[in-house]
Amino acid sequence: MPAPPAPWHTRAQAVVWWHRAASDAPKPDGARATLPVTIAGFVRYLENPVGPYDEIVASPVLRLDPRPAAWIPFIAVDSADSVEGGRANWDLPKTLGSFDLRPPVLSGRGPDWSVEARVRARPRRVPVALAALVVQPRAELRVRVRGRARLATVEVTRSDPAWLREGRHPGVVLDDARADFL
Repeated sequence: MPAPPAPWHTRAQAVVWWHRAASDAPKPDGARATLPVTIAGFVRYLENPVGPYDEIVASPVLRLDPRPAAWIPFIAVDSADSVEGGRANWDLPKTLGSFDLRPPVLSGRGPDWSVEARVRARPRRVPVALAALVVQPRAELRVRVRGRARLATVEVTRSDPAWLREGRHPGVVLDDARADFL
């Protein structure tokens, strides 16, 4: 069965963190300028065109040319339909993994990687609305997110990807957000 076409309208929960990029962080082919910031996160999709699934996603650096954008070489999900949809619609290199996303400890594993995040979130929620651009080799993805967020500290351990730094990082928790993938 073919993947549902874009756009995908979703409802999700997420923990996102960021840190200074590792010196050996990969850079997208053809990028003339990058910002050395890594962004990563665990996401639980509650509603979307392929049904509920869990995900980890990471961008090792941000592109700055011709406009600010993420590039995603690492993304794993626990849904074969999501793998197919992400590859077909947005050229995302999705692979399968297994997840345990029960706060305050979130974890994901695959045959050659593992990531764990211990989350300590502040209680106060604030409204958030953001837009982001993801540029892959053969596609662009525009993302819009609306919801309520809490500031957090995220303690990360991992086996791989090596450029995803271990340690304590700033982050946010989105308890219930609406996201559009265009």
